[in-house]
Amino acid sequence: MSEVAVADGAGAEFTIETVGLNPAAAQSAQEQWTAAEGGYEHQLTLSRDGPRVLLGILNPHGLRGSLFAPPSLGAQHAEGFLLRLPKNGLPHHIWSGSAYWAFDTLHAVIDIGLIEGTRKVPVRKKLEQIAKTIVPAFGI
Repeated sequence: MSEVAVADGAGAEFTIETVGLNPAAAQSAQEQWTAAEGGYEHQLTLSRDGPRVLLGILNPHGLRGSLFAPPSLGAQHAEGFLLRLPKNGLPHHIWSGSAYWAFDTLHAVIDIGLIEGTRKVPVRKKLEQIAKTIVPAFGI
């Protein structure tokens, strides 16, 4: 999808990333993933701090973002982030929204991102609509 189509509201992009325990992996790999300082905790820290780190990195360039609380959808942890990207010659600003949901019992994290050329609130609502389908199907 071209950036112009996204900025005009005629297109969108979204991503879904899942990270979790692989039951087919060797026992040592499973234990490392579920350990108190293992893979899951590290991935959860990345998901939780990622928006804040991104906001801190991008602020010197004048971009502004905001955190929001998406519906938990059964997850123990959930957090979202909205960011308005600069026009860079496009007819409208592009909005980027992302959120993660983490499940301690599954040692799993799902991240969903949406980029669209509309306003902040519609991007958040559409992201949450996608999440209502995807997150519960993730295996809880």
